[in-house]
Amino acid sequence: DAHSHIMGVAKSLLIADLKEAKNDKDVIKVIEEFKQKNNISKNKWLLGYNYNFEKYPKSLDKIFPNNPVLITHISGHTGFLNSKAMKLAGKEGNGYFEEKEFMEIVAKINPFTLEALKKSYKKAEKLYLSYGITTSQEGLLNKENLKVLETLAKENKLILDVIGYTDDFKIDKKYRNYFNHFRVGGYKIFLDGSPQAKTAFLLEPYIGTNNYGIINYSHEELKKLVIKALTDKQQLLIHSNGDAASLQLVTVFNDLKNKFPDFYRPVLIHAQIIGKEELEKLKDLKIIPSFFINHIYHFGDVHIKNLGLKRASNISPAGWAREIGLTYTFHQDSPVLKPNMLESIWCAVNRVTKNNVLLGENQKISVYEALKAVTINAAYQYFEENTKGSIKEGKQADLIILDKNPLKIDKKSIKNIKILETFKCGTSVYRNW
Repeated sequence: DAHSHIMGVAKSLLIADLKEAKNDKDVIKVIEEFKQKNNISKNKWLLGYNYNFEKYPKSLDKIFPNNPVLITHISGHTGFLNSKAMKLAGKEGNGYFEEKEFMEIVAKINPFTLEALKKSYKKAEKLYLSYGITTSQEGLLNKENLKVLETLAKENKLILDVIGYTDDFKIDKKYRNYFNHFRVGGYKIFLDGSPQAKTAFLLEPYIGTNNYGIINYSHEELKKLVIKALTDKQQLLIHSNGDAASLQLVTVFNDLKNKFPDFYRPVLIHAQIIGKEELEKLKDLKIIPSFFINHIYHFGDVHIKNLGLKRASNISPAGWAREIGLTYTFHQDSPVLKPNMLESIWCAVNRVTKNNVLLGENQKISVYEALKAVTINAAYQYFEENTKGSIKEGKQADLIILDKNPLKIDKKSIKNIKILETFKCGTSVYRNW
């Protein structure tokens, strides 16, 4: 797992899933049913996620006058609060927030007990194992998430290896190496937003608008953060979706390449809209792009609408990365999407949207190359290529058994392959046969 939020997945199991909601009435119905099923009382938070509309429901105050309500967009980058939630958050406005401000609001909301989160984490862990994942990531290791993972590690209840990245640029020395399957891998920066929410920072505006998205840091602000990480000798994960954001990133690293002997394998997370020239610069700077390749299927049609077919055809440009000889990985950014690596492989080799539109024939890669992106390349991203990522004597026996060989079946059928069994360090930890 090159990038996800396993604690985010755990929390998502404790809130209302709005993915199937088709309109405002559906949203209200799902939240109301969730409230009744979970006996959520007056003044307690009602949370929903996977909201997939541009406009948020206006009737939340009327239907839920006594509960603070927060709804998160499917991108995870924007959301809406009702009046009671706004008051508790100390905010003013129409209830809609995005990017850094929205994430700061979410970080302050803690309606779950430690025991509830521990129990939910184990369910999330089982989900990851069912998809054949043996090393996972928490891409935003705040204090609450750290507390849960730290407690589970102390109780020796973690099966998956979990690697966390923190945005406060502080790491306790005791977690720099694995402690009962948990370690902190480095620092995290959110540089821009999300293309489906039209907040990714672009060189050209979204179709029919003057909107170029947002950038969270100036050149000098970003440079200071990068210098801090390099001075601390920490790996950096940089969330960057748009080509303008990626250009800022490579410019900063280029400024510093003669001042630091090692960049510690920085990772450009998502890399949705990025040009071939910027990818060549990534190779020169030894920055690893981790493509959110599943966007092609799940959000490809939205990208065509927002970006136009030409730009949308080059999202997650694994084909260019292959031509350049650039090491890259794939991820699903769970809980945005399920941690389904086989679907990622399917997306990379077929590149079709939900409406069956081909997005970039030239960006297709082979099945074998896609397999490398979620195995040996991902291990390399974590500095663990000597212990994980391929089958070799002396490496950890982190293995899966599939019901079909992805190298031999029809490429269009890869996403239907089943995980029959998952092994962690030689022990069977999931079985489906």
